Amino acid sequence: MAQQRLWVALLVILLLKSKPTESHRYVVGDNEGWTYGVSGWPNGKVFYHNNVLVFNYEAGIHNVVRVNRQEYETCQPKPSSKTYDSGHDEFRLKKGMNYFICGMPGHCQLAGMKISINAH
Repeated sequence: MAQQRLWVALLVILLLKSKPTESHRYVVGDNEGWTYGVSGWPNGKVFYHNNVLVFNYEAGIHNVVRVNRQEYETCQPKPSSKTYDSGHDEFRLKKGMNYFICGMPGHCQLAGMKISINAH
């Protein structure tokens, strides 16, 4: 009986210390959506791997490209990078740094349409 109580106590401790595995969904830019000047949107938020980013925007005006650090810093995606342009795109965060830009000319470099997120 004492051993069973010990196992239950250990299980409760493990459950309390573990992080939830459910995916939290974030709408990039909140009510404004994915638009000009959104680069500061992640500030003050804590993200975890498997969280989902939802990009809402006007199709044909903006798009989303998941890029690496160099592409993010230069606002120049590789020609092989996939461009998402549905107006409602979702991305699951990978552990570590995640980078997204708008691939429309001038939107990333001149209008701040890029975000970087560190997922724990």
